[in-house]
Amino acid sequence: MNTLSIEYDTLKCGDTSHGFILSAAQDGVTQTFTDTSQVVVKVGNSSLMQVATLDTLVNEDGSLIASSANLSKLPAGQYSVELWQTTDTGVVVYPSNGQAIITLIPSIN
Repeated sequence: MNTLSIEYDTLKCGDTSHGFILSAAQDGVTQTFTDTSQVVVKVGNSSLMQVATLDTLVNEDGSLIASSANLSKLPAGQYSVELWQTTDTGVVVYPSNGQAIITLIPSIN
């Protein structure tokens, strides 16, 4: 089973400088990434329609850091997140069951 965990999964609406730390695992073994050329982090609304993607960088430990910049126009609420990785044998989706969640909370207007 593939899992995806997100550290720092809550932020204010409009915060474009936040970084989410993503850790993916296959059958309990943490995956180490060396580049992001074959990785897409998809963000979906409550209907699981894709509303954004997150730009990613590789962290020193091989985990991914995803930028909140592409979430700036989304309203407050909870959003589903999936990491799609293209490999030599096909596409691997993290998590394999359900989705990881990020939460946008209102800012003062």
